[in-house]
Amino acid sequence: MKGITNRLYGLAEWISHLAYLNFLWFIFCLFGLVIFGFMPATVTVFIILRKRLRHQGDIPVFKTFLNTYKEEFIKSNLVGIPLVILYAFIFIDLIYLRSVAGTGPMFIPIYFILLGTVLTTLYVFPVYAHYDLKALTVLKNAFLMMLIHPLNNLFMVIILVITFFVMKNLPALVVFFGVSFPALVIMASCYVAFQKLEKGRKRENDNARHLPE
Repeated sequence: MKGITNRLYGLAEWISHLAYLNFLWFIFCLFGLVIFGFMPATVTVFIILRKRLRHQGDIPVFKTFLNTYKEEFIKSNLVGIPLVILYAFIFIDLIYLRSVAGTGPMFIPIYFILLGTVLTTLYVFPVYAHYDLKALTVLKNAFLMMLIHPLNNLFMVIILVITFFVMKNLPALVVFFGVSFPALVIMASCYVAFQKLEKGRKRENDNARHLPE
């Protein structure tokens, strides 16, 4: 009975935590006039979720959010600018092709590029939160992570699609969990992938140390 009570308490704590993070995300996005606030606010959500997943004790959420937002403001926007430019080029190409050709097989390559860009974007925030990397290196590593984790890609997409349809039918949930819950799904699945990758590298290094001379 005690175990069930503890689990329910833990679930309630996570729900309240996600709702609070969602609220802070909206507020801090507005602080950056949305355009410049989106990236640092989103990065901050992922960094705080990573701390929670690593069981790094009780952290002062608002203070941590504020300090992280300020610290990551410039770097996170430097990561976001190339993404915005890439998405802009893709959608301009789609609009141009649609006006010239309507539909046809020539759309297939651009759709593959769009899919790869979306999947890479899913890794950008976890990579940013988990590793201490320069802006462009974050993008490069996010792309590589996307390539080597196809099953993780599929899992994230399935859960996010389900989340989208649930929130579409229950739009009130967007106010409380529209950003924080998808961020938790992405961060948790990527965190597991990162740990497996790091354990694999550690085993390789251990084996290399014990190779016969």
